[in-house]
Amino acid sequence: MHSADMLSLAEYNRWANERIYRRAAHLEPADLHSAHGQTHRTIYGCLLHLADAQWFWRVLCETGQTPGQELKPDDFASLDDLRAFAREEDERLVRFATTLTDAQLNRPHTYGWPRAKPRSQVLWKLLFHLFNHGTQHRAEIGLRLGDLGRSPGSLDFVVYASRQRS
Repeated sequence: MHSADMLSLAEYNRWANERIYRRAAHLEPADLHSAHGQTHRTIYGCLLHLADAQWFWRVLCETGQTPGQELKPDDFASLDDLRAFAREEDERLVRFATTLTDAQLNRPHTYGWPRAKPRSQVLWKLLFHLFNHGTQHRAEIGLRLGDLGRSPGSLDFVVYASRQRS
């Protein structure tokens, strides 16, 4: 994996997250918090998990340690507050990606879980997991937003990439 590719994935991730939040921002609270069949029960719950998982894996990739405890609904007074955190986290992830070299991405990265033996994995694979995990949950949120008449439109990487050339 090359550092330029990882930066492209981080920038795409930021773009796709913003498309989801832009559409979710127009939901009525009842739609944002109503239970549905996808993971994390509600759109808000899935958005919270998306932000939490990205934060968790970015910190783990940067430091080798987990950030401690997971984010909770009470950590944010509103969707706007969660969106602000997610935007900041997207920027932190892009900044982190700009610091990575090809050599760093392609060597094993040792990391720790609370109360578990240290593990090791090539860094680019951990970061790819972070991006792939986000894709899964954005797809779930996008499906539910579409059901509510608020589809985010295509979140395909090729759509993002074609817009970057113009």
